[in-house]
Amino acid sequence: MTEVAQSCTWSQDGYGEDHYDTSCGHRFSLDNGASPLENHMRFCCYCGHPLQERLETEDPDLEQQLAEANKYLNQAINDCDTKEKP
Repeated sequence: MTEVAQSCTWSQDGYGEDHYDTSCGHRFSLDNGASPLENHMRFCCYCGHPLQERLETEDPDLEQQLAEANKYLNQAINDCDTKEKP
């Protein structure tokens, strides 16, 4: 049985803000207006775990889409980690 990789959730500090609080106890700021995943960040730079975003939105449908995208990304990372290496 394979173990699911632990993740680090980055929570946006307010709608449209570029500041994120990490579940591993740090704070990160982006200055280009894009989210961590839009900046091709896949792992937390503090703890090394797969990164999950929790963005503040005013659209519940977008919240659901983001949750599904995070789930898909974490599964893909887990699949890569559990594949047999040559």
